[in-house]
Amino acid sequence: MLNTELKSRDRVFDMSVRLLADAARVIPGGVTSAARASTKPSPLMVERAEGAWLFDADGQDYIDYVMGFGPLLLGHTPAAVIDAVTAQLSRGFLYGAPHRAEAEFTARLVDCLPCAEGVILSNTGSEAVHMALRLARAFTNRELIVKFEGNYHGWFDPMCYGTPGQPPINQASPALRPHLPATAGIAPSNPHLLILPFNDPEALEAVFALHGRSIAAVIMEGVPQAGAIRPQADFLDAVRRLTSEHGAVFVMDEVVTGFRMGLGGAHGLLGIKPDLCVLGKAIGAGYPVSAVVGRADILSLTAKGRLPHMGTFNGHAVNLAAGLAAIDCYSEDGFYAQLNERSERLALGIQAAIDDACLALKVCHFGALISIVGLPKDRTIERYSDLHGADGALVSEFSEALLRHGVHTQARGTLMPASVHDDRLMDETLARIQQACAWLNTHSRGA
Repeated sequence: MLNTELKSRDRVFDMSVRLLADAARVIPGGVTSAARASTKPSPLMVERAEGAWLFDADGQDYIDYVMGFGPLLLGHTPAAVIDAVTAQLSRGFLYGAPHRAEAEFTARLVDCLPCAEGVILSNTGSEAVHMALRLARAFTNRELIVKFEGNYHGWFDPMCYGTPGQPPINQASPALRPHLPATAGIAPSNPHLLILPFNDPEALEAVFALHGRSIAAVIMEGVPQAGAIRPQADFLDAVRRLTSEHGAVFVMDEVVTGFRMGLGGAHGLLGIKPDLCVLGKAIGAGYPVSAVVGRADILSLTAKGRLPHMGTFNGHAVNLAAGLAAIDCYSEDGFYAQLNERSERLALGIQAAIDDACLALKVCHFGALISIVGLPKDRTIERYSDLHGADGALVSEFSEALLRHGVHTQARGTLMPASVHDDRLMDETLARIQQACAWLNTHSRGA
């Protein structure tokens, strides 16, 4: 077994701290995305990455389960993607004109995803969500959007309400009212947004009874809270039935789950067919590609002049070369069976180590998504409100303990397994986690 206790005692973050302070002179906080700032004892200053490994400025290695916050389903530096990108670079990368890879890539998405009849390309998940909702409003000539508490749909103002970390809504009054914005600088409410409890078909029925003629779209994540909350069959059926009956557009946000849950995304796995599906992250294997896929009659609005779709970098040749290579890899026999088997083994191993250390943490697992929450193991999680009161500080301490033992995870307790996490690395990861749990018991609050 790896001597992770020695590695923990010797692991330092001096250079990362110093370089972060240097960066903070010109970059507010020293980071270019807020999600990176919460890593303790310090965000890592990474020098290079390879396969499943990160190497920091202090010369230390880490088994990486952040994986770029989800896109790196093939790991860092996958040969197939590097070869495809290198070949494309020699042919140019930004044409300002159509090129063959656009049609090839979008055709592959249509072949893979059950709901896809057509595709619109963009670059980030946030802008693709924005486009999907604009399409829904234009198609229905309505304004109201329904979303669900604890679901995240990017950082643009119109949808930055009811996000993870905010208090549960008052379930007795899921109606038009002021909402809590996720950050400063956002209007205190969005008059065109309804926020409802997730996995509550009765609340959805009630809102459609009141506002059905005004609802343009219902949007939901494939599996919210990084796999912690599974959508229930009766809820999915209600979303699909009510949107169809009232002429609203059903949008599934699969920026996280698209291709991570399989070639058909979460909606293929769950057996539900949304009108529009938003993709990002894994479809580009680390390159910035996003897409809105779905019904041709809705997407065709962009070709009729009523809703032009703009974007200088849409269909960027290098990004699509990476995406095509990635889909080839995802399509290999046994790719997802092996990924899911190893992810389940990791989730069970983490829970066993947590239980042995008597830590009040619960490991949630859905496909290649693992989420650690600050609740007892036997606590049932069906709705966002079930996470209210979870011990986020303990999750953060647990993530810090893992980092000190050479396992890089998101501070909020999310792990994103990739195909490069083979059986040997799983063994090493679990050994490090066992040592991290023991270390946490002697260094945590009140110890």
